[in-house]
Amino acid sequence: MNIEKRFNLAKRHKNYRKEVLEKLGKQSESEIESISTYEARQAYNWNKQVAACYQRSRAFIRLKISRYGIVYGRLEPEHFVEDMVAEWLVSRFPKLAVMIESFRGTFVVSKEKPLTVYREKIEELLPMLEKSLPEDAILKKLEEFNDEDYWENYYDSQFIKTRKNRKYFLHNIPKKFHNWDGLRLEKERFSGNRKLKDYLPKH
Repeated sequence: MNIEKRFNLAKRHKNYRKEVLEKLGKQSESEIESISTYEARQAYNWNKQVAACYQRSRAFIRLKISRYGIVYGRLEPEHFVEDMVAEWLVSRFPKLAVMIESFRGTFVVSKEKPLTVYREKIEELLPMLEKSLPEDAILKKLEEFNDEDYWENYYDSQFIKTRKNRKYFLHNIPKKFHNWDGLRLEKERFSGNRKLKDYLPKH
């Protein structure tokens, strides 16, 4: 059994320790399958937490598009999943380049060029990359589209502004994601939810 392959996500955990998988590799299949050892439990937990981080990062990222064929956005994932998100976006948009920024760097990848990590932020890298790419007339119109206006109109149509608990929107998003750049608008619109104690009589 290839432990490294089986627990490949575990190595992306922020607290990953190599010796855990080394010890796990010396344990029996039954011990690993039954998760009866410390190392097995640790490896399974790491795998599970990284997988959840990856799925949430894909769900909560907010992308913008450049007229030069680049989609870009920011993430603040707890674990090392930025490259996975970038590669996934390339599979979704194979004709576009992808640029993902986090506190670990800016990840740039496309079908033609392999993943590269830069220390510079998107604001610095984007103009540099755009210089080498042709402008696209259709993407130019999309670039001019104000996505915040779109979401404002959407939320206005879905929710009553005077309602105290607006569908518990943020309640369904883990707090660690509330400060992500892409969810700033949602936080501003839905951070005023009242608690149960607000409805109870005060003594």
